[in-house]
Amino acid sequence: AAIFHPADIHAGSGAMLNNMRVYGTICLSLMAVVVFVGVKYVNKFASLFLACVIISIVSIYAGAIKSIFHPPEFP
Repeated sequence: AAIFHPADIHAGSGAMLNNMRVYGTICLSLMAVVVFVGVKYVNKFASLFLACVIISIVSIYAGAIKSIFHPPEFP
């Protein structure tokens, strides 16, 4: 689906580069829209994500402290 067509057979590289520029701009614009929409949802759930991270860190420390007082017995 070429947007720009070459004037003759040997001048195809310039048209191909212009097509790549147009498709790259469209792709970049779509990715920017996805990022801006995603930021809104990340801000809504930021406190939930923070709670999950804090619980994970506390669980790691709790497991480390437990293994200090009651070391695991490996066969």
